[in-house]
Amino acid sequence: MLRHTRGPWSSAWIVPLACTLGLGCTSSAPPPDTRVALGGEVVARVGDARIPKALVEQVARAKGVTPRAALDLLIEDALLAQHAKAEGAPARPDVKWKTRTVLARATTRRVREAAAPDAAPTDAEVERLTALHYWELGRGPARQVVHALVMRREKKPFDEEGALQLAQTILAATTSVSNEGFEKAAAAVPAGTWTVKVEHLPPILDDGRTPIPGQNMVPEFAAGTFAIPAKGDTRVVETSFGWHVVRLVEVLPPVSVPLEDRREALASEAYRDRGKELLDAALERLRRATPPRIEGSAASLMASVVAEGAPR
Repeated sequence: MLRHTRGPWSSAWIVPLACTLGLGCTSSAPPPDTRVALGGEVVARVGDARIPKALVEQVARAKGVTPRAALDLLIEDALLAQHAKAEGAPARPDVKWKTRTVLARATTRRVREAAAPDAAPTDAEVERLTALHYWELGRGPARQVVHALVMRREKKPFDEEGALQLAQTILAATTSVSNEGFEKAAAAVPAGTWTVKVEHLPPILDDGRTPIPGQNMVPEFAAGTFAIPAKGDTRVVETSFGWHVVRLVEVLPPVSVPLEDRREALASEAYRDRGKELLDAALERLRRATPPRIEGSAASLMASVVAEGAPR
């Protein structure tokens, strides 16, 4: 049996505190002494709020205090909540906003704690994330090139022989120049009615991938680039875009970061993804529990809000 008396947690003490916190200053007579039956895991009750033993233990661990001190803190919170509810505080816009903020932070914290347990990222998680960061963590050799592209024309008929001849002329003009002089030498070749595009490209893998998302090369270009024998060599590569005069500028060595180093480097990202999965699952459960419904008067309500908010 727990005896509720006018001790330090009585309403005679809590009302002045509520006034200080802006929750209302309506005074009321202290409740009469009552006895309530407790059992099981419930160790205290404040109004209709029950305080379970597990919650007391959790607060004691989190704050580093004794169970008695933790229980006192919980009773204080419960008394404040009861008084705030009686004063209508939950309906106030500022209280609603602060309540939502606290709940949002608590949800974020719980998701983070659940997503980042003592267990390190699994091998499967590491490999999945490595595939996203392949350029820095695990890839084959890459090649850096500069090229001059004689572009195809969409309009028919198309003189392919003329385009190839121009590409061969650019090849002859650039074969003996340095990497630094390639662009200038290629641009100096008269293009006539053809469109020639000269540019330095990002490094490329043999499958056409580059470090820039969405800027992968077509397979024909990748194959032609990796067929160039040595640095400084130049050759013509045909693709669906046209005829590329490609100069191999640099050969980049492969990258292979050990598994455990990748596990450590990718840990925060793995925990983030775990948290997103937990949050998505929780949202899906909530959507199933409270499915959206169509409000027939939504359009008229929105129109009235806009009209009321319009400047006069």
